[in-house]
Amino acid sequence: MNITTLVMFLGSLGFILLGAFLLNNKYIKSMDTSDKEVYKEVKAMKVSGYTNIAIGGIGLVCSAISFISGNVSKTVVTIFVICIALLSTTQYILNKKIRK
Repeated sequence: MNITTLVMFLGSLGFILLGAFLLNNKYIKSMDTSDKEVYKEVKAMKVSGYTNIAIGGIGLVCSAISFISGNVSKTVVTIFVICIALLSTTQYILNKKIRK
């Protein structure tokens, strides 16, 4: 296993764990969402959680492709980085709209 594949795999697991933590947070589950500001914050945290899980899932797919093919191509790494950038930008825009 190449070190790049290992880093992609571990980073992807980190994103998935972070997303799962955000979605299963006791803070989110115990909040009274009748307050509009609290509802917006909970919704933004959920968007962040789902986005992180999506980034992690894409990273796991890219890691699996690299592992199965036996080498890490620049194309796979580029796809992984572009997906992180696109999903992070989407997450930022959605959270900004939610919190307005």
